[in-house]
Amino acid sequence: MNQFTNEQWQDIFTKFCHDCFMYWRHEGDSIAVAFDKAREETLKLRHYPFAPKGPEVNYDSLSKWGEMYNQTVVEILHSYEQDDALGDLRICEHCGFPVFDGYYIAGSFFCCECCAIDGSYDGDKEQFEQDLEEGDDPQNPMWDEVYWSQWHYPIND
Repeated sequence: MNQFTNEQWQDIFTKFCHDCFMYWRHEGDSIAVAFDKAREETLKLRHYPFAPKGPEVNYDSLSKWGEMYNQTVVEILHSYEQDDALGDLRICEHCGFPVFDGYYIAGSFFCCECCAIDGSYDGDKEQFEQDLEEGDDPQNPMWDEVYWSQWHYPIND
């Protein structure tokens, strides 16, 4: 297996965390608890998680990932969840995962392409891609309704 770039490792860690998060949600944990458990599991990774005998994790990349998905985020999720205010956060409309980078579609946030397509487009990938392309044109009415972005925290300010 080829050596992964930092960006690829970031995507791997986020996908693994998302998969763990979905497991814990399925087990009945709240968003905050599921995210906390998934984050901890991700930070314990020592090898590429999606293949047997995968390469060792790039610890610099894992550390960088951990800076974004830090304990402060867990505390924010717990606090907003306790106050029944998760609507004030960027939480994926489809799966509930906190959104640091993802899609904004007509007032809703989605953590990944799959969730955006399934949650907002009923599986219509072609329409999703068309809307994203049209969203790149400032003259198009989709300009500020469909786009991908990155944020430092999931707080929707």
